[in-house]
Amino acid sequence: MLSLMIGRALELTEEALQDLGVCAMFHDVGYAYREGAEPAKGDKAAVRGFAPPLQRHGSAGARMVLRQRGFHESKILRALATLEHVRDYDAPQGRPSLFGRILRIAEGYDTLLRKDGGRCTPPQALGKLVAHAGSRYDPDLVQLLVNSMGRYPPGSVLELTDGRVVQVKSTARTPESWDLPLCKVLYDPNGDLPEDEEVLIDLIDEGEIVGEFDL
Repeated sequence: MLSLMIGRALELTEEALQDLGVCAMFHDVGYAYREGAEPAKGDKAAVRGFAPPLQRHGSAGARMVLRQRGFHESKILRALATLEHVRDYDAPQGRPSLFGRILRIAEGYDTLLRKDGGRCTPPQALGKLVAHAGSRYDPDLVQLLVNSMGRYPPGSVLELTDGRVVQVKSTARTPESWDLPLCKVLYDPNGDLPEDEEVLIDLIDEGEIVGEFDL
């Protein structure tokens, strides 16, 4: 979804978006490869082997993609994206392909959000991408993601001046409402929340943000 968001902001064709979506789904296929695996011989049991480390899973994945039947442009795009999504924007071996650069950003953002990754809030994760734009990440693509996500990306938990706590549910809808998302109310100090109904508010129409919760 993150990769396609950037792709749509780039105004890629539907065909290119389909290729990008497939690349995004299979970019980590290299972890399915097993290094050190050995078949059973005689009375010796087979050795299952182990997944390659981070540094080698890209090249392992590219080899797996290239072994697929047929030879066409989409296959080359998938192989390049799988190989290069771990490469920095300013890597000495050269700038990665477009799909590789997109996947690098999408995976970076996703990793920063995870509990076993950066444990960042969505705004913090975007901030870290911006901090490394031009080195790890393509600065133009990072800006497109920021423009699409808004100041408070989906999942952000915010406090309003009236004491309500809300969770962001929308990406940026217009340039004018870039920092005014659609939100779900999580807590109302007046106790007005129904038990079996989701209450949504539009910060364009009501509510003023005090700050962000760091959960």
